[in-house]
Amino acid sequence: VKERERQAEMQSEDLAGKPDNIKEKMVEGRLGKILKTKVLMDQPYIRDPSMTVGDLVKGYISQLGENIQIARFERFNLGEGGPAKAAPEDLNAAIAETLAATAADQAAAAPAPAPAADSEAKPAVKVSAKDVKALRELTDAAMMKCKEALAESGGDMEKAQEWLRAKGLSSAGKKSDRATSEGVISTYVHTGSRLGVMVEVNCETDFVSKGDKFAELARAVAMQLAASPTVEFVTDSEIDDEVKERERQAEMQSEDLAGKPDNIKEKMVEGRLGKILKTKVLMDQPYIRDPSMTVDELVKGYISTIGENIQIARFARFNLGETNTVEKEPEDLNAAVAEAIAQTSSSSPAVAAVADEPEAKKEDVVAEPVPAAKGDDEVQVWTMVKDLEAYNEKLVDFIQSKGLEVPELSE
Repeated sequence: VKERERQAEMQSEDLAGKPDNIKEKMVEGRLGKILKTKVLMDQPYIRDPSMTVGDLVKGYISQLGENIQIARFERFNLGEGGPAKAAPEDLNAAIAETLAATAADQAAAAPAPAPAADSEAKPAVKVSAKDVKALRELTDAAMMKCKEALAESGGDMEKAQEWLRAKGLSSAGKKSDRATSEGVISTYVHTGSRLGVMVEVNCETDFVSKGDKFAELARAVAMQLAASPTVEFVTDSEIDDEVKERERQAEMQSEDLAGKPDNIKEKMVEGRLGKILKTKVLMDQPYIRDPSMTVDELVKGYISTIGENIQIARFARFNLGETNTVEKEPEDLNAAVAEAIAQTSSSSPAVAAVADEPEAKKEDVVAEPVPAAKGDDEVQVWTMVKDLEAYNEKLVDFIQSKGLEVPELSE
């Protein structure tokens, strides 16, 4: 980082033509100022610019009497972590191509002439490409389904939309291709503040991003991530070949595969690899409040309800202490108590007076237990369920690797 900034400053126009020794001194001076803007502890505290964040933390260390360290942070700016925007679709060309490709099928699809005794058949409705395009933009249903809906409804746009809704076709559909530049950044902190999740969920418009339904989905996704410790990716397309190869090599070294022929070993590893990678993908996880559906199906349900494309852009998960590389030395409690007594032996008379008060006058303050939120209970239960499922899968793989039959457990 330092070298990159140094080289950038060396190319500054105002330094052109200056002697190298002068240039280097000026660059080093500028570099110090630039790097200082990148360090949190060197920033002026926003509520009192006369002190730095480092001074603020030191003040709290003095008050609390313990060491305090800022371990890490993540900053999400809405939209910067979203997926690449898809190229706009040429609807006119797509409609023309589809209509041309199906022109030969129209005669075969037309109903046979009714017998003379029957009532006269309704005349065929001519559907224009303009109407198909308009209906498709309203519903995002497939072009041929839009054409069929218009034909069935006699060209009436409202009836065609009702027809598509009845068929379940006016739903998520092509909404997944539309740009998502708005949204929210939602957080979830589990009871005890030892686990926190931050997730960015995107939608198309600012209006939807401020709605209760969208906020409800974002909150649900954050809780899902808190309950899914194995999840590392939003979709399987984010898993690169390096991750796959690392997991593949780890499975190849499994003890239960030792001595098996290479072709058998490879097949077993590929089967296990698919299961392992699936546990790492958020969209493939069973939804914690309804395991009969996946997170992907949950999001699609909200897409249909809200009427806009929704994308989960990225997330960050914080487990307290996981970045701490310094091993804490075991505390000598006896020495600590002795030290505390020695430091307080010369305390003020007021403190001594309080200490000498009769026990009858002292009131014990009993802290009321804080009930966990319903969402916290769900996350904890679901985490335990996931751990049991993972254990069962490993047990089944082990039994099968030994050539034994997996016993069926009665309910």
